[in-house]
Amino acid sequence: MKQIQTQRRITFFVLILLLALLASNLISDSFRATVLQVFSPMQSIAWNMGKTVSGVFPFPDVSQQNEMLQQENLELRFENTALQNALLENEELKNALQLQEESEFSLAAGRIVGKSIGEDRILVRMGPDVDVRQRMPVVTAQGVAVGTVGRVLGSMIEILLLSHPDSSVDAKVSGGRGIIRGEGRFQITLHLLPREIALQAGDTVATSIGGGLFPDNYLIGTVSAVEKKDTEPFQKAFLSPFFSLESSEIVFVITNFLSP
Repeated sequence: MKQIQTQRRITFFVLILLLALLASNLISDSFRATVLQVFSPMQSIAWNMGKTVSGVFPFPDVSQQNEMLQQENLELRFENTALQNALLENEELKNALQLQEESEFSLAAGRIVGKSIGEDRILVRMGPDVDVRQRMPVVTAQGVAVGTVGRVLGSMIEILLLSHPDSSVDAKVSGGRGIIRGEGRFQITLHLLPREIALQAGDTVATSIGGGLFPDNYLIGTVSAVEKKDTEPFQKAFLSPFFSLESSEIVFVITNFLSP
């Protein structure tokens, strides 16, 4: 039995060698044609022998290996994402504790559970027994202005981002004051800033207590472009907001600063 299997293996490998020679340019066309004619009836036999040999010398299933590698890659990505989110939340909570210690305001933490960039709203789940009302300012642990409380739905609250078309906040930049307005689609602009104020790209815009909606000095964004016309007394600026939905999981409602 072993002798038969050995002969089959030898015959199989001889056929493989001949096929390799046929595929190369080392033999003449006439010899190639002759060999093909002689061995063509044996192709099916060689194929069946190949199955037998593959049972003795198993070849790896490449597609199965690729599928396993892809699954392992997905699992590693999931674990990496979970670790990054945990680190981000820990960092936000550490910053929140520091902000709470340094701030004169009371902060109530909430987790973002829903995002709607098209409507410039986010849905936040608050903790139990938190007294949250409409128009209360919302910030991040890094001191960035997010928006204001919209509807209160029990422990869930709706936040209108500064980019929401209904949002309007007093702001200051470069020694001047203006009004931040939401343009939708995560876009915000600065209006009513006197044209004589020197304004340029990269300037930082922060909240101003003048409007009574936000406390002073919470970060809004940086100037990305300035629009100034000789016929108008005010200039307009386009801003790149500091708040990012992709990098924020927790926000904070300032509960003891309520606008009139």
